[in-house]
Amino acid sequence: MPQMSPMWWTSIMMMFVMMLMVFITMIYFSKMEESKKIKIKMIKNKSMNWKW
Repeated sequence: MPQMSPMWWTSIMMMFVMMLMVFITMIYFSKMEESKKIKIKMIKNKSMNWKW
């Protein structure tokens, strides 16, 4: 059993690291999408102002 334990721990750590990386990338992309939406809104507002 002592030989199995380290492998199990490393596998759990690897899973945790993978989850963390996926989480960080998701947050990063969501922030980028939000900034894009804000830019699009600003552009739309400018175009509306131009029309007026």
